[in-house]
Amino acid sequence: MSRNLGSFVTLSLNGQLRGCIGSILGREPLYQNIWHMAKQAAFSDPRFPPLTVSEWPQCAIEISVLDEPSLCPDPSLIEIGKHGLILQYRGRTGVFLPQVPVEQGWNLDQYLNHLCYKAQVPPGSHTKEGAQIFWFEAFVFPVAR
Repeated sequence: MSRNLGSFVTLSLNGQLRGCIGSILGREPLYQNIWHMAKQAAFSDPRFPPLTVSEWPQCAIEISVLDEPSLCPDPSLIEIGKHGLILQYRGRTGVFLPQVPVEQGWNLDQYLNHLCYKAQVPPGSHTKEGAQIFWFEAFVFPVAR
């Protein structure tokens, strides 16, 4: 808990995403990072209004603790459900946690093309010169309350 590791906190309500914020790289001890990401997921995810007191009892919390990303040597080695991905291309970045393609039912090609979409670059950009794919693994667990 005292190591500087990245984390994501995902909130869901009735099985639907309600907030997800994270940091890929740890710049503070993990316990502080998780606290900050949880607060931001609840109150600062720009896709959603702040979590309300009435929503809190039904809210599910999932924490993903990330290892350090490294350059993926070959996209064919990516394992769905094991590897989270980061795409950097032309000043744009897209990130998916390892559980996302499993939840969405994506195969590897779909995973990579959705990663391009998230980075706001054309599908297939991950194969272009200058594109970099980083991979990481995560320890993912639900929080019992």
